[in-house]
Amino acid sequence: MAFDICRYYHKEDRLEIDGRITKSFVRIRIGKVLDTQTSSNNLDVILIGLGMTVGFCIILMHLTGMWPCQLLNVTGNIIQVDKYQNSNEAIYQFTYEMHYWLKGLFRCS
Repeated sequence: MAFDICRYYHKEDRLEIDGRITKSFVRIRIGKVLDTQTSSNNLDVILIGLGMTVGFCIILMHLTGMWPCQLLNVTGNIIQVDKYQNSNEAIYQFTYEMHYWLKGLFRCS
């Protein structure tokens, strides 16, 4: 179907809009939209998105007064992560390891 749309607009060399004859930009735009391959041009979008996410989290933490160490301590007490240390199930072991890895990452005491 994508090929048919591009071929259809490729047949039109010019468009007439409000009595003016202009070059067809529709074919170029549809071709770019249908091309779903990730290019290096998307790297800036990814970096901006990550930066905005981190910034939003920092603003939210500042407004609530809850920082990563406090959140990890509260979450560890509510879920009781320490009992997962000797568990046989992989998900509980993963939860325990990730909790203490994050505490080490943020240098929580």
